[in-house]
Amino acid sequence: MDDEDAHLLSNLLKGSGLVFLGMLLEVSIAFAGKLVVARIFGPVEYGVISVGTTLLTFSGIVLVLGLNSGIGRYVPRYDDASRIRGVLVSGFQIAIPLSLAAALVLFVLSPRLA
Repeated sequence: MDDEDAHLLSNLLKGSGLVFLGMLLEVSIAFAGKLVVARIFGPVEYGVISVGTTLLTFSGIVLVLGLNSGIGRYVPRYDDASRIRGVLVSGFQIAIPLSLAAALVLFVLSPRLA
């Protein structure tokens, strides 16, 4: 293995280690938050909060429509700033109206969902 390959491998390991630490931190914070909520509220309130959180998480996953993956895939492929801007603007033009519509639907249906 020459120096360039060793350097690339080193950068890959540093990057993957950073991603791993970030994911570990995210899971730890989420777990600590759930513990705090469970301690502050009783079992019934925690159940209501869990259902609400699940509903919001599910709707967020569905509404993204894979745009996060698509933007993450196509932006690095383009060197032209106008094409990168086009990808980002298209993503926002799709995601923002869908998110606002979903927020409106959830707001209107909130008495039934609660």
